[in-house]
Amino acid sequence: MAKKTPKDNPNGTTDGTTEIAKSSRITDRELGWVSLHRKLAKNSLWLSEKFTYGQAWVDLLLLANHSSQVITKRGIKLVVPRGYVGWSQEKLGKRWRWSRGKVLRFFKYAVQQKMVEVVQQKNKLTTLIHIINYDPYQKTVQQKIQKTNIKRYRNNNVNKENIHVQFTKFYKAYPKKQGKQDALKAWTKRPELSNSLFETVMAALQKQKEAPPWKEWIAKNDKRYIPYPAKWLNGARWEDEVEAPVNKGWGD
Repeated sequence: MAKKTPKDNPNGTTDGTTEIAKSSRITDRELGWVSLHRKLAKNSLWLSEKFTYGQAWVDLLLLANHSSQVITKRGIKLVVPRGYVGWSQEKLGKRWRWSRGKVLRFFKYAVQQKMVEVVQQKNKLTTLIHIINYDPYQKTVQQKIQKTNIKRYRNNNVNKENIHVQFTKFYKAYPKKQGKQDALKAWTKRPELSNSLFETVMAALQKQKEAPPWKEWIAKNDKRYIPYPAKWLNGARWEDEVEAPVNKGWGD
C-alpha cells in the first residue's frame, strides 16, 4: 500500500518543512536586502489565500515589534519587546488558514533552525515568538538606510550651496540686473549650469558682452534690449553665435 502524502506537504516529507528548508538556503546577507513596508501585513492580496511556509516566515517578520509595546490579555498588561511577535499560535493559525498540527510543525522546524524561539510567559497567559537575530539584522539595515540618507542630505546641501555660489557669479556678471528670482529658478532647473556647463556659459556671456550690439548698449547704459537673465537662460542663449567685432583701419 502506497504511503499517503500529508495534505499540507506536497513534497512528501513527514515534518511539513520542505518549503522552509529550500528558502532557508538563500538567507545569506551577501545576497542583499529587500525592504518591505509593514502595511503589507494588512494588504488584502497578502491575506487572500492560505499561507505558504515562506509566506508565514515573512509574515512573522512583518508582525514583529520594531519597538517595545504593551498588549492586554485578560485585563493584564504584557510588554512585548522589540523583535517579538505578540500573537498566539492559535491566532496565527487562523490568520494563515492552517490546522493546529501544521502550525506546530512550522514552529518546531523554525526553532530547530534557530529562526525563532517560543517564549512562554510566566503568568502563562500567552506565548511570545522571538525572532532570533532580528535586532542585529534590523540594525544593519537601519544603519545602511541612515548612512544613505545622511549622504543624500549632505549631497543635496552641497548641491544647493554650489548652485547658489555659481548662480551668484553668473548674475554678478550679467549686465541686466532684473528678474533675479526668475533667473534663479531658470538656473536651478538645469543643474549642469552649476557644473559641466558653467565655464561654457560664463565664457559665452563674456563674448556677448564684448561684441555688438551688447557692447554698445552696455557702454551707453541702455540695457533695455538686452534680454532678462531668465529669458537668456531659458533660451540657452549661451549657444548663440557671436560675430567678432570688426576693427576698422585708417584706410577704411
